[in-house]
Amino acid sequence: MGIGAAFAAGLVKGFTQNIEREQTRRTAERDRLKEYESMALKAVLEGDATKSGFNAVQEMVQKGFENLDNQKPIDIFGTRGEDVVMDMTSMQGLLDSVGNNYLPGTGTYQISMDDDLYERYTTDRGDMDKESNLWFQTLNDHRNKDKEAFDAHFKANAGDMDILKGEYKKRMLHRIQGLRASTQEGQKFVFSPQSFANYDEWVDLLGLNSTAERGIRFDALKEATAGVFNSREGRTEDTDKGAFTIVSSHLLTPTDDFQFRKDIRALSREDDFMAYSSGAFEMFGADMGVLTTVAESKGATLDEWMYGFSKNFNSIDKLSEALAHVTNIASQTTQGKKINFASTDTVLKIGEYLETEITNDADLQMTIVGGLMGDVLSVYERGLINEGLMTEDAYKIGTNREEGFKSVMGGVSYNEFKTRLSSATTARQQLELYKNIVSDITTVKGTLLDSAVGAVEAFLGDTGTVDQFLSMIGVDENHEDYDSMKAIALSKAKGGERAARDTLAFIIAANMARAEDSAGRLSDGDLQRNLQKLTGGYTTKKGAILSIEQVMLSLDNQIKNLDDINNAVLAYGSEGMTVELRTMLRNMEVRDNALKTWTRANYKPAIGRFGDTGPISADDLKGARESEIFVVKGGKGTLMILEGGQSGAIIGSGGTVIRTGTIKDLIDDGVITQKSAGGASDVEPETQPEGGPETSDEVFNNSEVDTKQEDLPPSTPAQEGQGEVLGTTGRMGSGTERGLQGVMQTQEIRKTQQLAEAATEEGGTVYYDEKTGTYKTGELPDTKPEAGAATPPKPEAPQEQPVEPKPEGPITIDSLDARAKGMTQGPDGYTHPDYPGKTFKKRIIQSGPNEGGDEFVEVTS
Repeated sequence: MGIGAAFAAGLVKGFTQNIEREQTRRTAERDRLKEYESMALKAVLEGDATKSGFNAVQEMVQKGFENLDNQKPIDIFGTRGEDVVMDMTSMQGLLDSVGNNYLPGTGTYQISMDDDLYERYTTDRGDMDKESNLWFQTLNDHRNKDKEAFDAHFKANAGDMDILKGEYKKRMLHRIQGLRASTQEGQKFVFSPQSFANYDEWVDLLGLNSTAERGIRFDALKEATAGVFNSREGRTEDTDKGAFTIVSSHLLTPTDDFQFRKDIRALSREDDFMAYSSGAFEMFGADMGVLTTVAESKGATLDEWMYGFSKNFNSIDKLSEALAHVTNIASQTTQGKKINFASTDTVLKIGEYLETEITNDADLQMTIVGGLMGDVLSVYERGLINEGLMTEDAYKIGTNREEGFKSVMGGVSYNEFKTRLSSATTARQQLELYKNIVSDITTVKGTLLDSAVGAVEAFLGDTGTVDQFLSMIGVDENHEDYDSMKAIALSKAKGGERAARDTLAFIIAANMARAEDSAGRLSDGDLQRNLQKLTGGYTTKKGAILSIEQVMLSLDNQIKNLDDINNAVLAYGSEGMTVELRTMLRNMEVRDNALKTWTRANYKPAIGRFGDTGPISADDLKGARESEIFVVKGGKGTLMILEGGQSGAIIGSGGTVIRTGTIKDLIDDGVITQKSAGGASDVEPETQPEGGPETSDEVFNNSEVDTKQEDLPPSTPAQEGQGEVLGTTGRMGSGTERGLQGVMQTQEIRKTQQLAEAATEEGGTVYYDEKTGTYKTGELPDTKPEAGAATPPKPEAPQEQPVEPKPEGPITIDSLDARAKGMTQGPDGYTHPDYPGKTFKKRIIQSGPNEGGDEFVEVTS
C-alpha cells in the first residue's frame, strides 16, 4: 500500500471513531437528562423537594432535550456538538431555591408559599389583581400561625417594616384598581378596606393611616413641649403632655416668648403644626371636654380636630374666639355624644346663636358650622386617602362647574347662586342712598344716588302701582307670599319723604333677603326680618344711622363671603366640585338652613300678620290687653296691646289678625288713632302747621343718649278733661313727649305722667316744661318768644270701648279680609261668611294708596 492510500485509510478510520464518540456523548447526555428527571421526581416523592421544584427541573430537562434535538447532525468528520450545560449541583440548587417559594415584599423575613398557591401565583403573575389577592392570602395565612413572632420581627427591623409597608400599599392599590375596573357602568364604586382580612391589625402594625402616623408625632411633640416647658427656670411642678393641644404652625408669631416656641417647634418632624396650651384657650371660653366630644363625634381625636380647625384662622386670638363659639353651640346642642343635625331643635338653636351672637361675620359663621359638621367625606373615604389608597380627586362631584354645583347644592344652580351675590351687591349700593335719606343729605343732581331717588319717587307717583313695584323685585301674584308682601308694601307707600325712605327700605330688605337664600329666593319672613334690621327701633337719628351702618358692616362681610365662594368655584370648579369646594358649599348650605329655620320660628309669615286665614294663637296673644287709648280707624277691628307695651295687633271679627306692628308705626301709618273724649273711633286730626304733621320719625332729639323704644315702659297718661293744660315753655327747636323720651330716665317719665294725672284730676292747672321734659303744676311761666313755644302733648285718657259704626252704602271688603275669611265664588258672585245672604263682585281699586289692588263690593241690585 502506498503512502497516500495508507494516509487516506487512516483518516477514514479516525473520522469513523470521531463519529462514534460524538454519538456516544450525545446518547450519554440524553441518559443524564432522564436521570435528572427521575432524581427530581424521587426528591418530590420523598419530601426533599416541592412539586413546584420538580416542575422547574422538568422544565429545565425539557429544554435540555430540545437543545439536543436541535443540534446539527454529526458530520463525516465527527465534529463535537454543543454541550447541554447541566450538572447535579445546578439541579440541586434549583430544587432548593424553587422549593422555598418565597413571598416577595417581606425583606429578610422569608415566607414560603405552598405549591398550589405558588403555581397560581406564577400563573397569575400577569394579572396584578389576582396576584395581589393571592399575596394577601399567603401573608395572612402565615401571620395567623404566630402573630406575636411575626409582629416582633418587623417592629425590631425597620428596613423590613418599610419594605412590607410599601408592598402592602402597592398590593391594595392593585386590588382597588381591579375592583373599580370590574364595577358595571352606571353603578357606584364601593370599596371598604375592612374587606381585607385583619385590616385593622395591619393598620396598627404598619402605621398605614397618615392620620395615625400624625397622631404619633402629635403626641411626641406634646411630650417634648412639656419637657421644654418644665425645664424653664422658676418651674416648681411638672406639666404633662395633656396640658397641650395641636394647632397649625402658621399661627406662630414673634412674641416675647418666641425663642421658647421656636425651640418647641423645631422638635416636630414636620413644619406645619405646633403645640399650644389648652389652658390658654380655656381662658377665653373654650372647653376642651366639649371640644373633645365634638371631635370624637366626627371620628377624630381632639388634636386632629384642632389642627384642622385652626387652619381656618390667621391669629390665635381669632381661633380662641371661634373655639368659644363652638363650645357654646355644642354645649346647647349635643345629644349624648353627638350633635344631631337632623333635629329641628338643634338647627333652631344653631340658627339663633349665629343670628344673635355672630351677626356680622358670615365667614366665621360658616367656619364654625364646618367645625361642628366635620369632614364632608365619610370616615372610610377619608381613611382611604389617609392610607394612600385614594386621592381627593376621586371624590370630586360632577364633570363641570354647573353640573357639580347643582349636584352639591341639592338642585340650586350656579346661576341662582350668582343672583344671590348680585342681590347682596345691589342692597349694599342702595344702603348708601338709604343712609343719606335718613341723614337728610341731599343727593347731587345727575349722580347714581340721584337717579335712585328718582326711581323711588316714580313708584310713589300717580303713575306707579303697588303691583308694578312688587314686579320690580320679582314678586308676582303667583308668589306664595304675594298677599302678605303686598300688604307690607302698601303700609310703606304713604307719600312724602318718609314713604321714600320706607319704600327704599322695602327694596333693600328684599335684596338682603335674597342674598341670604341659597337660591336667591324671597320669602316674607326673611323680608320682615331684614326690614326690622334697617329700622332698628331707635328714637334718635344718630341711633337710626348706627343701625344702618351695622347692616352695612354685616352686608360687606356677607358679600366678601359670597365673593370668596364664587371666586373659588370659578377658579377650581371647571371640572366639578372638589372636596374643598364641597366643604365650602356644605357649610354655606347648613348655615343658611339654620338661619332660615330660626327666621321661620321668630318671624311668622306676613300673611299671618296682615290677613291670617285662621284665629290668632293663644301664644301670640299671651299677655295682650285691649287698648284703652287707641282705636282702629274706621272701626274695622280692635287694637290689642301685646306683651311689653310697645307693639300691637289689630284683630278683626272671628279672631283673625289684620295687622301687627309697633304702636309708633301704626300711628304714623294712619292705621290707629287716639280715642276722643266721647269715644268716637275716628277722630279728625287737629289743624297742623304748614308742611303737614310732625311725626315721631321726623322728631329726633339731638342728645348723645339713645334709647330703644322697646326699652321704655308703657305710658300711663292722665285723664283728659278733668283739668287744664295751660301750654308749654319754650326752648330751641321743637319736640314731642315721645321725642324727648330719648333723654329722660324711666323714673322721670313715670313721675311726669303721675304729676300730670294728679294735677288734672284735682281740676288744677298743669304746663309742660320742654327744658326739663316734664309736666309741672301751677301757672305757665313767661316764655321767650324766640324760643318758639310748641303746643304741649295732650295727656291721653282711656275711654270706653268704641262702638263700630254701621257701614253706609254698599259693603266693601278688601282682598286681605276676603282671603282671611275664606271668601268663596259662586254662580252669582262672591259670598262672605260675615255677611250671609249678601253677594259681592270683584273690582280693581282705581285710586289712592291701594291703587291696582283688589276689593269686593256688595251687589245691591
